[in-house]
Amino acid sequence: MKNRKQRYIPLEKRIVEISDVLESYLNELNIKSDPYMAGMANGLELALSIMEQRSPYYINPPNIFKYWLHKFKYFFVKLRMKIVR
Repeated sequence: MKNRKQRYIPLEKRIVEISDVLESYLNELNIKSDPYMAGMANGLELALSIMEQRSPYYINPPNIFKYWLHKFKYFFVKLRMKIVR
């Protein structure tokens, strides 16, 4: 097992890793418009802004009503396709 000094990761490397993860969440958010992904991206943005000592730039989550309406519409279209067959 490594001791504390051997496990130390420089702050710059942590910032780069968190910003990479945040970038992937932002891309996923644009593709799926999922409210969960918006919350995760905002949490990562908060962590990154604390490390970089700046104000966070939060994203507005997508409209939940439109999100679930799309999910139900897709479900009923698939259900209708199974019934018709």
